[in-house]
Amino acid sequence: MSRPLQIFGSICLQLLAFAGLALFVVGVVRLSGEDGMRSPIALFAWGETAEEEPAEVVTAEDGEPAGRPEGMVVREDDPRPLVILDPGHGGSDPGTHRGPVFERALNFDTARRVARMLEEGGARVLFTREEDEGPTVGERAAFANRYPWALFVSIHHNGFTTEVPRGVETYFSDPKASATVAAQRKRFGLSSRERFVDQRSEALAASVQESVCAATGAVDRGLKNGSRVARLGLVRLVSCPAVLVECGFISNPAERLKLQDPNYREKVSRGIADGVLGYLNSVESDPLFGVTLPDRATSSELADIRRAEAGQ
Repeated sequence: MSRPLQIFGSICLQLLAFAGLALFVVGVVRLSGEDGMRSPIALFAWGETAEEEPAEVVTAEDGEPAGRPEGMVVREDDPRPLVILDPGHGGSDPGTHRGPVFERALNFDTARRVARMLEEGGARVLFTREEDEGPTVGERAAFANRYPWALFVSIHHNGFTTEVPRGVETYFSDPKASATVAAQRKRFGLSSRERFVDQRSEALAASVQESVCAATGAVDRGLKNGSRVARLGLVRLVSCPAVLVECGFISNPAERLKLQDPNYREKVSRGIADGVLGYLNSVESDPLFGVTLPDRATSSELADIRRAEAGQ
């Protein structure tokens, strides 16, 4: 073969190799942009490959998220209970992850499912985020504190340095920050001298924890008081009853596979929704459920007084 033909052939091979590399890079970038789960790093993180664990978890099959439509006015006198759902992390904060499984996507998918179930149960739902964005803890708390009559549920998934831990745990905060306590005292019309014991967050956490474990069969890791855990400041800063649910460990291989299954995530979501609705049923029966006012009569005592006054 002549020298010019050899040079021409070599150039053609180099061009073909460059074109193949360009197509690969474009494909990876498209994967990263489409679902927020895969990236050049995520494809190879933790020594796992995308083929081992499909990343279909990033989408929810139930349409647009329920949130606050443009122009919607949220009124306290609306008889429907209000629940604020907080899909943890988001945006540049992915949360914990293993391979293509990112916490921020699981959180958002689960929150959307919970919202659908709560609305079917007669509640109103707002989100702290409705896209892949990452509000700060302060911004999430400030949003929730606009609605002191609501419930607040932050949805997360756990991770650890080893593969051993597994199961579900739910956090609440007791005591809360003094400013949030003051906001609730004001809501109940209490003076600064009247005693106020607020255990509603713990009651909500207990209802959600029991319900999720019953719905999924997951290991029950119990309730955790996050008042002294810096990373759980969110439940301490929200004035209304507030909990943070850790739905399972992404770092545990067996539990991670379950969390990738839409049917299992539906069970987790059903557990959260049923726990919230069960708590709301208790509040409907007793408006002071979870609240103790030592200097005032309880709801049942007031009811007895009113019946006595009516001669019943």
